[in-house]
Amino acid sequence: MSKLVLRSRGLGQSVELNCLQFSAPIVSSISSVQTRESQRHYPVKVNQHTADFLVQFSNEKDYEDFQQFVRDNQVDALQNGRTPGVQLWWPERNINNWTGVIKGPFKVGGMRFNPSPRAEFTVDLIDSMVSTKTFVSSMAATFQTIWGWGSPDGFLSLPNLAQDIFDTQMFGTTLREAAQGIIRPPQAAGDNITNGNLGVPGDAQ
Repeated sequence: MSKLVLRSRGLGQSVELNCLQFSAPIVSSISSVQTRESQRHYPVKVNQHTADFLVQFSNEKDYEDFQQFVRDNQVDALQNGRTPGVQLWWPERNINNWTGVIKGPFKVGGMRFNPSPRAEFTVDLIDSMVSTKTFVSSMAATFQTIWGWGSPDGFLSLPNLAQDIFDTQMFGTTLREAAQGIIRPPQAAGDNITNGNLGVPGDAQ
């Protein structure tokens, strides 16, 4: 029997479990190419989707407390966008920073004359042995922009920090800034795009 600790930053709670069985399969796909002399294999994608646990509790109260912990954690995951779910800490298995969300349904309830109840649950992994959570590539506009949130005129606007970062790296300026320069009328006859001037006020020769 080994000790598994689940930590929830959103709830500020942690629970220690007696783990009897553990399974976290790694799924991969490999592309094969036949050359003249041999056949070569190239790994394309490796994923670790879930982790399954079988745990045992000392008494019925500990089991019911864990049921409440799972319920509170799932509710918190619906609202917490930065640190959803739980962090798995299990140094005996070399697991120190795996994160994930406890998947439902999770069997709950009590039973009389059951001194050491057992429970099975699954964690949908976010950080695992083969993957880590990304930040910049996952940045997008909030769903509230559907009804015009963040737009000064109330129309649909998609402010996207990741897009601005990409535009700055590729073109030296964001598309938003470039568009503001293009739509401004020329200030003089010599100010036109063919001369390399986008018609920004103050650029007239």
